[in-house]
Amino acid sequence: MLAVGLGGEDVKGYLEGYESQVVIACYNSPKSVTLSGDIDAIEKLESTFTLDRIFARILKTCGKAYHNQRHMIDASRAYESDLNAVTTENERRSGECKMISSVTAKLITDSGIQPGYWIQNLVSPVLFSQAVVNMLNGDPSINMVIEIGPHSALAGPIRDICTSNGFGKVQYASTLLRGKDDTEQLLGLAGTLWARESPIDIKSAIKVEAISTEGLIIESKPTLLVDLPPYQWNYTKDTWLEPPQSREHRTQMYPRHDILGRRIQGLAQNEPVWQNTLRHKDLPWLKHHSVSHALSLLSMLS
Repeated sequence: MLAVGLGGEDVKGYLEGYESQVVIACYNSPKSVTLSGDIDAIEKLESTFTLDRIFARILKTCGKAYHNQRHMIDASRAYESDLNAVTTENERRSGECKMISSVTAKLITDSGIQPGYWIQNLVSPVLFSQAVVNMLNGDPSINMVIEIGPHSALAGPIRDICTSNGFGKVQYASTLLRGKDDTEQLLGLAGTLWARESPIDIKSAIKVEAISTEGLIIESKPTLLVDLPPYQWNYTKDTWLEPPQSREHRTQMYPRHDILGRRIQGLAQNEPVWQNTLRHKDLPWLKHHSVSHALSLLSMLS
């Protein structure tokens, strides 16, 4: 797959002669698309765009040409079978939240989304730019677009869409940002929404969870400080607030385990996660559990 810094209409001229090999997989914005198809054709197009000084970057998809019907048709059959096996009728219902489909660029109004919808999503182009435009045109009260994901990958496309279509008052924000502290990012988003008078439960957003010696989850909600000392050099009152990660690290109940490792701090108390790195210098007894030598002996015997 190839990300290209051109809009859908502008890129079509470059696809002449490649119609059977490459398709537009995603309409990201008026100035950006993603192409999908045969690897040799993708590499040739990348060279052509580079020579014309047009942004082009091959995406790391492990050789998969997503949203290309010719490449995805076989996978879609297995995908549909798996979806039908795990999706029950009770789960096929719509919620209160409105959904603009990136497959049709229209509001989904039926009683629910069937597995066939996701199959269509797999083999069809992503109409992201058209869906965002229809969403903002359909509800003029929208003044904030929030991306929920591990990184602000759609920041550029959304800004291009808003600029090109006259949605200058619409602002963008993301939940997480690569390389930034997740807690700070989420709290910053909550603060941004609160400052814009959005209906957000700010007390739930800033509450702190701790686990007691009995293993119970204790919630505490911060309150506004109104009795701070008038001078910063007045230390008669302790006003230091310890971050949850620091408190968890300082008051760990259990030492590091050879197999589980150490519990990751800063996560929800009712969903604990452990992380470990197995190394011979830390766990010498692992040398006696190696299977590579046995496998090499088997290969020599065979």
